Amino acid sequence: MINIRKRTAKMLEEDFKIEPQLTETLFDFGILDEKTCRDKLIQQDFQRITINRRITDARITLAEKYCVSYSTVEKVTTRIGKED
Repeated sequence: MINIRKRTAKMLEEDFKIEPQLTETLFDFGILDEKTCRDKLIQQDFQRITINRRITDARITLAEKYCVSYSTVEKVTTRIGKED
């Protein structure tokens, strides 16, 4: 099972140079929530792995990785490109 808080902290540190302690504080105060962060991590992984795989296979892999249903991954990944 993926630790959403740790993965989010790692992503924010790599992408935005935000310290992991600050990320944990953001979670504690409710500024970040695990569902929203999980969705963002799924989207990032989806974009990364669809380069080498079919979309359906990528969604199945992510559903197993994040312990969510295929339909959840499908819903989250169809929003990619529609956010802006």
